[in-house]
Order: sequence, then structure tokens, then C-alpha cells
Amino acid sequence: MKIAMICSEKLTFPPINGGAVQMYLEGTLPILSKLHEITLFSIQDPKLPNNAIERDVKYIRLPASTKEEYVRGIKKHLTNDFDLVHIFNRPSWVPFLSKDLTCAFSLSMHNEMFLQKKLVVP
Repeated sequence: MKIAMICSEKLTFPPINGGAVQMYLEGTLPILSKLHEITLFSIQDPKLPNNAIERDVKYIRLPASTKEEYVRGIKKHLTNDFDLVHIFNRPSWVPFLSKDLTCAFSLSMHNEMFLQKKLVVP
């Protein structure tokens, strides 16, 4: 299965600056990448290359001076070549990122992401 995994606009991957989702991914990617073709989207960091393939995972790190810039950047990379697009902690991104795509989407939410203000679509 070809899977896109999308981190929020807050922290990059790997977890050089921390992050619960990033720590979760650090533990699960070695297992998932043995079974699936993974592309992981996160924000850019000056310590990391913008594009890389490491341990069978493709990394695409995008500019994120604003949340909108980051989400638009992700959208440009998403195609129906993916079987599944998994978004972490950003339910309001699902309608925009899934528009015009027929691949499956999933969403996981962690921590305070269940606050009403986080669930409302802008």
C-alpha cells in the first residue's frame, strides 16, 4: 500500500525538536515501511534536507511560514497514486486535501485536539 502521512505545521520529522506525533512515528515507521511505501510530509528545518529517502521512507519537508502555505504545499504533492492519506491532528485539513481525490483518507487525533475550536472547519 502506498501511504502519505501528514504531520502538522508545528514540528518537523524526525523529532529533533520533540513532538508526540513525531515520537510515535519514530517508533512505528520502521515497522510500517517494511510493509508499505511511506511518504511522510512535515515542515522544513534548516538541519534537515527538504527531500530525502531514508530507511525506505520518502520525506518531503515543506515551507510553513503560515499554516496555509504548508497545507497548499502538501496538496500539490497528493495524487490518487496514494492508496491512503493519513492526517495527524488537523481535522479541518481533510476537506481541502481530499478535494478532487478518490484515495482513502484517515485522521488520528491526539492530546487537546478534541477541543471544539480545533474541530471546527474554518
